[in-house]
Amino acid sequence: MLSKLKDLFSYQISQVNYDKDLQLFEIEDNVKKQLVIFQVINLLMIFLAVINYLNFDELNWLSVTPLIIFPILAIFNFFLLTGKSKIALSEIKYLIYSKGNNSIGLAIKLKNRARRTLYVLERDKTEEIVTLFRNEGVLIKNK
Repeated sequence: MLSKLKDLFSYQISQVNYDKDLQLFEIEDNVKKQLVIFQVINLLMIFLAVINYLNFDELNWLSVTPLIIFPILAIFNFFLLTGKSKIALSEIKYLIYSKGNNSIGLAIKLKNRARRTLYVLERDKTEEIVTLFRNEGVLIKNK
């Protein structure tokens, strides 16, 4: 049971493949499970913030701040992040490629404003994924 919980919270390196017949990218990782866990935790935090707010006798920033922050995070998570494992080429707006001194980030920006983050830890693998998207005509935006 502990190993299943550990696997649930650990990042898996994103494996990206392109199906030319269906014109879609297939992504294998456990991001969808992590987004669901984040949503459950966020709903729990909203519930606790409401209880906290009801227990305060007077309004102050300690009672109101969680009531503002946690719903915003819930909306961001629900509408702007996606865990889709199959993304059609026609749904993709561009690929965000951010390269720093010590880190690399990849995210797929979809036409419905959602974003799908890719978790890649090796520079060579990242360049391979960027090349795959570039070869299929996806716009690459560097940050």
